[in-house]
Amino acid sequence: MFFTPPYEKTIREVTVDIRNYITNPETTVVVNMDTINGFFKKGKLASNRLKAIIPQIKQVNEYYLDSPKLFFADTHTPDSEEFETYPEHCVDKYEQEIITELEAFAEVGEIIPKNSTNGFFCKQYLTWLAKHKEIENIVIVGGCTDICVMQFALAMRAYWNESNNNNRIIVIENAVQTYHDDIHNGDMMHYFALFNMYMNGIKIARL
Repeated sequence: MFFTPPYEKTIREVTVDIRNYITNPETTVVVNMDTINGFFKKGKLASNRLKAIIPQIKQVNEYYLDSPKLFFADTHTPDSEEFETYPEHCVDKYEQEIITELEAFAEVGEIIPKNSTNGFFCKQYLTWLAKHKEIENIVIVGGCTDICVMQFALAMRAYWNESNNNNRIIVIENAVQTYHDDIHNGDMMHYFALFNMYMNGIKIARL
C-alpha cells in the first residue's frame, strides 16, 4: 500500500481566514489566474471543478474592491510550443475571454495575455511589477492550483527572496482549483500544490 502524505490535513491546519491579515488596499494586488472561458466554461481544458469556485473568486475580488487587479489569460496560437505538453487550448477567442462573472473587475484591471503556464515571465507582467514597487501583498485566485497558480507563486516568491523581500504572497485555498481525470487526481494535486507552496513560504488563506 502506497503512503500518501497528509497534504490536505496539513493545509487545513495552516489555512487562516484572510481577514486575519491586515492589508493596505493600495499595496495589495489581486492576481486572477486564467479566469477565462477556456478553463471555467468551455474548451478541452475546461473543468466543472473550476467552474464551481467562481462565486469564491468573485467574493475575493469584491473583498479587495479598492485594490488593483491583474487578469492573466492564456492566449495561444495553433503553433504554441505548450501544445507539445498540453492539449490545444485557448486558441479560440471565446476561450481567451475573461468569464462574464468577473468582467466588471477586468474592465478596471489589467489583462495580461500569456503563452506559457507561468505568467511571471510575461513581459507585460514584469513591466507592471517594475512600475509598482509599492506592492506588499499578492493575493492569488483562479486555476490551476498545481500548474499556473503554483508556478507563478513560486517564481514570485523566489524573485522576492533574491532581494530579501518579505512581502506576502497569499493563495486563497477555496478560490483556486484544478481539474480531475484518470491520470490527474484533482483533490490530491490541489492539496499537494498548496502544501508545496506553503513549504516555500507562501501563505494559504480562505475567505
